[in-house]
Amino acid sequence: SRLTKVKNVNAIIRAFIEARSTTRNIELYIAGDGMDATALRKLVDAQKANSYIHFLGNLNQDELKKYYMTSSVFLVAAKWETFGMSIVEAMSYGLPVIAFNTPAVRDLVKNDFNGLLIDTFDTHLFADGIVKLATNPKIRSRLSINAVNDVKSFDYQKVAKEYDHIYEELNHEPYEK
Repeated sequence: SRLTKVKNVNAIIRAFIEARSTTRNIELYIAGDGMDATALRKLVDAQKANSYIHFLGNLNQDELKKYYMTSSVFLVAAKWETFGMSIVEAMSYGLPVIAFNTPAVRDLVKNDFNGLLIDTFDTHLFADGIVKLATNPKIRSRLSINAVNDVKSFDYQKVAKEYDHIYEELNHEPYEK
């Protein structure tokens, strides 16, 4: 991820620290780099949370895949998203998503179906979501299964066929490739 103000990673860090105060066996891994990276590291240091909040920097696809495969939940606190490709990727690995309820995110994440949507930019409610999924493996498993199944609708070949069909309908003739 780009570690910039719009990604609101500081909200994830604050919520995670709060969640960790009651749920000790969780760790946060933050992938990416950007203008806010130094400030975010300072926040983690100031909160004495660097033993359980880890900055990974930019990762290649193989490294990212490793973290998707070994994680339990995917956290998104962006104030706005255009599409949310990282959400689709995370869901394809069976990760339920906890995110603030913003327009593009709610197109992908369905509350209590494939993740949890937090209706306000309230880090306390976000922390509650983290604790809920960290302490309830049955709920996390159900959301995980739904995430994998739901994300299949974003298969590139399927989307391309749908675009072909729309083009044909608009032009009233088959699209020539």
